[in-house]
Amino acid sequence: VALAFRNAKLWLYITAPNCTPYIQACDKKMVNGAFKSSLEESYAEWVEDKLMGKKRKRGPVPVPSREETATWVLEAFNAITEDDIMAACRAAYFPKGMKLSKLENSNY
Repeated sequence: VALAFRNAKLWLYITAPNCTPYIQACDKKMVNGAFKSSLEESYAEWVEDKLMGKKRKRGPVPVPSREETATWVLEAFNAITEDDIMAACRAAYFPKGMKLSKLENSNY
């Protein structure tokens, strides 16, 4: 495995246990969750349009084209805002909130 990684010019990085929530900010629901929800919503609307008013026998579920899927991925990606990314980073690095000083009692 290490040789395959080296040949592919990839770095293998092993972290200490229980660090994932702090180093993978995009795993927070603000980014990945929003992205996945957008894709699911696009697919659900597409399937509804395809099956609307049709009696369907058992069989395979309709599959969207690559172009339609690529469009949904682009739309979902473009829907992620800078504020979403900042919120995910704050949640990862400061899970209990961040205070600027002892005098200021509001979380950021």
